[in-house]
Amino acid sequence: MKKALLVKVNGEKLIVYPKLKKGFEYAELRDFVGGIIQIVPLGKGRELVCHDEGKLIGLPKNEVATKIWQEAYPIDEYPDNNDELIVGDILITGRNLEELLY
Repeated sequence: MKKALLVKVNGEKLIVYPKLKKGFEYAELRDFVGGIIQIVPLGKGRELVCHDEGKLIGLPKNEVATKIWQEAYPIDEYPDNNDELIVGDILITGRNLEELLY
């Protein structure tokens, strides 16, 4: 992972880069999401990195990240997966991140 899109709970979106050019280390990912990480596929060559226990500890809903998730998994194609609620600050890694900035 050479860069990632940070999507904060307040709706702010920023491209972030790893401290080391070779990619993000676990500690960096953990710092961005605030705890233990979970990485899930998002489609289009992207992955979503979030706090693994975010819902359990009551992190606030991330409206922007939830919308991105629902666009990746449309309800008509994924009826059992589209109701997912994304919480806390998250990272998106992979291809064409700039198109998610707008």
